[in-house]
Amino acid sequence: ITALRQGVYDYLVKPFEPDQLLTVVARAAEKITLQNERREIMARLSSAHEQAELASRSKTEFLTRMGGELASHFETLATLANSVASQQFGPLGDPSYQVCANGIATGCTRMLNNMKHIGELGYLEAGKVKANPAPFDLIEIIQELAGEFQAALAKKQLGASAAIADDLPEIHSDRRHMMEIMRHLLSNAIKFSPAASTIEIAARMDEKGALILTVADQGPGIDPQKVALAMAPFGRIDDGDGAHDEDPFSAGLGLPLASGLASLLGGALTLAANQPRGTVATVYFPGKAVFEFAKRRSEYI
Repeated sequence: ITALRQGVYDYLVKPFEPDQLLTVVARAAEKITLQNERREIMARLSSAHEQAELASRSKTEFLTRMGGELASHFETLATLANSVASQQFGPLGDPSYQVCANGIATGCTRMLNNMKHIGELGYLEAGKVKANPAPFDLIEIIQELAGEFQAALAKKQLGASAAIADDLPEIHSDRRHMMEIMRHLLSNAIKFSPAASTIEIAARMDEKGALILTVADQGPGIDPQKVALAMAPFGRIDDGDGAHDEDPFSAGLGLPLASGLASLLGGALTLAANQPRGTVATVYFPGKAVFEFAKRRSEYI
């Protein structure tokens, strides 16, 4: 009894038969297996609990931040609108009203984008977003995004380079979702890139035939301990000096949306420090997720 209380799995009374020994060993092995399974379950529960706490904390911080920011933003919009309505600068032909109108349009666009992202994340988490695979060329997506972000790149005097492997097959996936993933990653890279730096986009196949997409910037980089926060819905990193707070009206949903869409298409998004400076976002798609029905370009030449 004392031995059992100290952790002994079972016991035998001498003399015993071989079958009795086998039975005791089997019981001991079963108990060890159950203990190992229990430890694994507890570890998963602990991890899930931490993730739930992080998500809850991120949402609380988001609601607190956005509540104050939206109030300030609506106050600014109301002030601009009142300036136009009261013809504060004289007749409506005065150029100052153009500034007011631009301010109203910019503010409304920011809030509209935040609301759209919140809605998109809700649909993703509810499993209501579907993928519609079809063949497409990844280069076309990158070219379209380069045109879309041309003004944003020029505003910060940023350069952008694209390295697409020559042997990359045609992609067979959801084009719209793939473009949205790249749009979020490129937007994030532009936001954190210092002026006159370069953003590098690359696409290649690894030795196992998987598709590897990367978007690398030369910004302040990311602390490995803060990756989970950056990837959490409504999470936003602030290093204390405002370096990661360039857009105070951002909902902090770009990376979670990109991650969710990548998962929907059978891939996974990761963040890591870029060398010697910055952050690299990597999207990994197993070959069977994006190349199963694809044909190499050489077949069309």
